[in-house]
Amino acid sequence: MIVGLGIDLVAMPRIERLLDRWGDSVVDRLLTAREKELMPGGEMAKLRRVEYVAGRVAAKEAVSKALGVPRGIHWHCAEVLPARPDPPKMELYEVARERAQALGVTRVFLTLTHDGGMAAAVVILEKAT
Repeated sequence: MIVGLGIDLVAMPRIERLLDRWGDSVVDRLLTAREKELMPGGEMAKLRRVEYVAGRVAAKEAVSKALGVPRGIHWHCAEVLPARPDPPKMELYEVARERAQALGVTRVFLTLTHDGGMAAAVVILEKAT
């Protein structure tokens, strides 16, 4: 049974401006330690880094919406990890985990896409019946 659904869309040029202006400080604010470790590096990877961060921002916004935007939720309450060749995996922490437990969430489905300067994410929260 679906108990939560969230979607979000992020303009990649906005993320690019944030990264150019604030660099590591904005990355520290938006991403968990594991997400930062997996972020593409080097100047040649600039576009991939923008896509990477934009996708994670969209995913974190989408899960927040799926959870009903619980009070106290912040960027580090959700973590997006690659699971190739499977879909990306989302881990929940702190307020997000507590809200998911209250809803009886047993699975989190996440999909990400990037195209036309936009990153989008959809999150579905499932409860076992």
